[in-house]
Amino acid sequence: MPRQDRFDDDQKEFSDSNKSPDIWYKLRSAGGIATAVMVAVIGSIGSCVMNKQQTLSTRAQLYTELMSQRENAESAVRKDMFQQILSSFLTKQTGSECIIDQIDAELLRLELLSRNFHEMLDMEPLFLHVLLKIVREIPPLKEPSPPSPQDNKEEQLMPSRQDRLYGLWKRTSRSLWRQIPDDKRKEKFNVETDMMNWADFKKTMRQKRLERLMKIAKRITKKQIESLSSVQMRQRLIIDLSKTNQNVRPNEELGKEGDKKEGRNTSEFTMKIEGATRAFTVSVDHSYPDWNQVRVKVEVKKTKNEKKADQNGKDVHTAEFWLGYFDFPLAENTFLSGKERYAVVLDKIDRTKQEAHLSLLYFPASYAGLKEKSFYQQKLISTLLEQKSF
Repeated sequence: MPRQDRFDDDQKEFSDSNKSPDIWYKLRSAGGIATAVMVAVIGSIGSCVMNKQQTLSTRAQLYTELMSQRENAESAVRKDMFQQILSSFLTKQTGSECIIDQIDAELLRLELLSRNFHEMLDMEPLFLHVLLKIVREIPPLKEPSPPSPQDNKEEQLMPSRQDRLYGLWKRTSRSLWRQIPDDKRKEKFNVETDMMNWADFKKTMRQKRLERLMKIAKRITKKQIESLSSVQMRQRLIIDLSKTNQNVRPNEELGKEGDKKEGRNTSEFTMKIEGATRAFTVSVDHSYPDWNQVRVKVEVKKTKNEKKADQNGKDVHTAEFWLGYFDFPLAENTFLSGKERYAVVLDKIDRTKQEAHLSLLYFPASYAGLKEKSFYQQKLISTLLEQKSF
């Protein structure tokens, strides 16, 4: 073979041998660059995600610390407030205050307790204490005489109980003078002094304080129902009091079964919470409107498992009790099972229409009982669910 031909063949083989490594080199280079870019992109995304999670964690921790500090400060204030108000009920009152001033002071303390501690304290004994003081102390009040002029300035600055009572009598009479029709002023007022008759004055003072006491109790009931609004089922009932026996007081024993008018004020309905369905039967056979009390009987059908576990073989849960404005649902509720409770609430008594408005609340057992701010459980669950969505 000529020399020139061999040279051309060698040159061709050399060029062909160099062509394949050049392509692989370029592919390796492109792959390395792509890998570096992807690592950088993934690292950047991971860094952003970590920074976001860290930011959220820092915010949550800061929020928790601020709320903890706020709760500690609030708890300290509420603790001092609770001790001072409650101790004022337990200590014996002394001084020159008349009985009406003492009752007004206790009503003020009761209102402060109801506005701040109604979910952590069973306030029924305090309400009964103030109620008994109103109905026992005001009627026997003796008519005060006009205060005689005193030369001693200290006695003028610190009037006696009788002087204070007379001043209250005079101020109240003047404020009510224009509200009474002209034809009835002669009956209730002394025209010369414009002062109300002593018997009418005591009746007015008693009625006003009873109305204020009932108003405070209704506010507590409303607040406790609101705290259960997201978890409870509510059934409203209207009872015809004219169809009930009104001859028996709540502190007396019931008469014979024949005296009852049972079945004439009966309601049947079903309610459902958290997958559990119950059949309720509510009946009212006795009432005592003068004391704002009705006697309620509630029957609830048992489940199959409850019937098997019951040794007596009864088919229903039965509860019978007197119900008034001071029976608050978080404290006065009836046990059904480890997961269920119900409470009956007296909304109002209309003596004009001879009607009593009741509500039956059916709610989970986890919300039963007195505890401060019971809605915290629901807020905590909502917060955890929100965090889970991130």
